Amino acid sequence: HSQAKRHEDTRVFIDSYVMDMKTQERKRLTENARLRDPDWIIPGKSYLAVRNNAGFEEIVRVDVASIEADKPTTTITPLLTYNIPVKIMRPVVSPTRSVAAASISYRGYTDIHLIPLNGGPVQVIWRDKSADWPPAWNPDGRSIYFSSDRSGTFNIYAYELASKKLYQVTDVAGAAIVPAVSPDGKKLAYINYTSTGYDVAVAAIDRATWKSVSLPKSDPQPVAPVLSDTPPGEVMNLRPYAAL
Repeated sequence: HSQAKRHEDTRVFIDSYVMDMKTQERKRLTENARLRDPDWIIPGKSYLAVRNNAGFEEIVRVDVASIEADKPTTTITPLLTYNIPVKIMRPVVSPTRSVAAASISYRGYTDIHLIPLNGGPVQVIWRDKSADWPPAWNPDGRSIYFSSDRSGTFNIYAYELASKKLYQVTDVAGAAIVPAVSPDGKKLAYINYTSTGYDVAVAAIDRATWKSVSLPKSDPQPVAPVLSDTPPGEVMNLRPYAAL
């Protein structure tokens, strides 16, 4: 997980931590790295995270030399770097560990992007004015769930990568956001907003109740340019935030 920590000189950093669920012991993995939204690639060895680098966001891979050490050594490698203002929201690694999915906002568009972990071009599933919020993978790696307002309110949708078919999974009047799928792929959990506030809802995944949705027509707007000349393995100089 990530957590912000204030230094004695009032500067604030966000770093990665790991917790032993049995002992409840917590260990800091990075120092002053400005990392958030971590997700394991290989548990205990490497993970994906979003880094703020001099005011611009990027997706990085963090390799941990020895997680058992008191102060683990980490190497940060940029995977997806922008030199323009974008907002990267919660990249998640696929069960195959070959690609990550993330919601990225750029010039008023918030769309799902697929980022290969071993190189290759970034794929934007589509680009339209509906807001598509951070995704979750189905355990088989064949589809992703995400929240979108394309029905007028935020509901959960499922997109099949191979068939390129889109389905509306929930139909709520308030909002259904932040989907999560059980390890066996049989249940879907999400945050459900109603007139009484927010609750966690859990429902069985029943494809018979899904509504087929036509794929959106992508707008002819430019995709956020990616820096292609970032040397692999480069560790960029980090500057902390200064309090006002």
